[in-house]
Amino acid sequence: MRKYEFKVVELFGKANWTEYKFDLKELDHKIQELGNEGFQLVNSLSICGTGGITTQLVYTFQREITQ
Repeated sequence: MRKYEFKVVELFGKANWTEYKFDLKELDHKIQELGNEGFQLVNSLSICGTGGITTQLVYTFQREITQ
């Protein structure tokens, strides 16, 4: 049976009057860091608040655990 380890990265947007801004450099850094540890991106989710504005991004990564 295969076993997997998961990590979740959440980014919360910084609000201004009409949109939320995300620190994509932070996201890129985390993706590279997890990739170096053997994790692969398996799912991404955008969460919208009032008015359909994206307020949060959630990324799920996995790697197989070898024994």
